[in-house]
Amino acid sequence: MRVEKWIDEMVPMTDKVIGQEMAIVTATRNAVDVRKWVASRLMPNQYGDQPSGVTINNRTNVLVISDERLRQLQETRRRMIVAGRSFSISKREPTYHHCGKASGCG
Repeated sequence: MRVEKWIDEMVPMTDKVIGQEMAIVTATRNAVDVRKWVASRLMPNQYGDQPSGVTINNRTNVLVISDERLRQLQETRRRMIVAGRSFSISKREPTYHHCGKASGCG
């Protein structure tokens, strides 16, 4: 295959330009880079970028409580739900400030 021929030619190409003018070195470097790019596209399994690996972070938080604490929390929840049902906005009492006035100090 032509790609493998290009790959095989890259090392001798670079060896030939050692000590040559910078323009020749640059042209050779560009030719090698193009060959590497084409090879990575035509034969990605052999010459393409390989993934560095897969990292999966999975965290599970578990809260462990006693049966007694669970019953306490469930009862508190039940009382809050019942209180919410019986609470009416129109019957709500004013909130008093620490000075004793309903509207606060002032």
